[in-house]
Amino acid sequence: MREDGAPAVRTVLVATGAGAALLLASLGYGSWRLGQETTEPGPKVCLAQCNISMERGVIEMHPAEMLKRLWHLSADALREEPDVDLVVWPETMLPGELRLQVIPLLRSAEDIPDPDSGDRLLDNSIALARDVRYIVGDQLRCAALVGWHVSERDATGRAVREYNSAVFLSDRGTYVDRYDKIHLVPFGEFTPLRRYLPFVVDIIESKVGQAPNLTPGRDSTVFELNGTGFGATICYEDTFPYLTRRLVQNGARFVLNLTNDAWFENSPELDMHAAICVFRAVENRVPVARAANTGVSCVIDSCGRITRRVQDRFGFQRQVEGALVDQLRLDKRRTLYTATGDLAGWVCALFTAAAVGALLRRRIVLSRSAKRASPGGR
Repeated sequence: MREDGAPAVRTVLVATGAGAALLLASLGYGSWRLGQETTEPGPKVCLAQCNISMERGVIEMHPAEMLKRLWHLSADALREEPDVDLVVWPETMLPGELRLQVIPLLRSAEDIPDPDSGDRLLDNSIALARDVRYIVGDQLRCAALVGWHVSERDATGRAVREYNSAVFLSDRGTYVDRYDKIHLVPFGEFTPLRRYLPFVVDIIESKVGQAPNLTPGRDSTVFELNGTGFGATICYEDTFPYLTRRLVQNGARFVLNLTNDAWFENSPELDMHAAICVFRAVENRVPVARAANTGVSCVIDSCGRITRRVQDRFGFQRQVEGALVDQLRLDKRRTLYTATGDLAGWVCALFTAAAVGALLRRRIVLSRSAKRASPGGR
């Protein structure tokens, strides 16, 4: 019995030793890499966390107050930390829509005229664009990436296309470019199979008044700030690794995540969502900065370390108002994941499937051999 068990014991010891060696090698390699200096100074960004509740704030707060809160948070931060290159406001925090017809006015360096089209929604959009131009170009005087609802409407006012967008404005407050969210939230931003399941639309409209029908974006837009490329993800898009990878492949040196997690109030979801961004930073060796309405707004370096957070004097990070300014550190390295994506994962999956198949085949062969060797076998 002892002799039969000896090979099994040796196998266990060898496997345990190999596993421990791999773990120690991984920890040693990680410690060595973290000790290397591979970064250079990048843009200085300001992240605003406005803490506007979806239940009470959006309904009860006047739109001008929402805009004023973003303005004052940013302006106070810039007074303490000058020479900021980019201000970032969270997802959909501008109190109104940017009509496609208004973009040429916002792109032009000329003053935006008084809204007098006779179309109330269009006039509101023009007025909001003028206010944003004034705040960004005349007061903050630095470039901005802002979460804005972009829409196209027909002559009757019906929405033809609507986008959840991140709009990039120059330091003069003029429109430069925008990123339209690619991965929309089912039932929150679009209704799946609405053409084939109209009763689902009826149910949703009976509950919330209008079934969501946003249009997904198509392009992974890379903006340019003082010669440095950067990209944006919106809300839960940071859970899809390939989106951030695509931005880095297209030239982004850092990534911004604009999100509004106010729907989850003070739940741990806010912390879990921030933790997801850590993986995107490590996978591509790029810093990631988050501007979140109710938290957690933070800066993550290219090694996945959270270096700065918006928090109050008690250390609370969720459902607090504030802003932070930090200079990003751009990493010179290019990762295997950026170059090959999920190829390594698929190779591991294939090897695992082959190993499981070989094991099953061996068991089947042994079972058949045992049956033939038994007295009653054939």
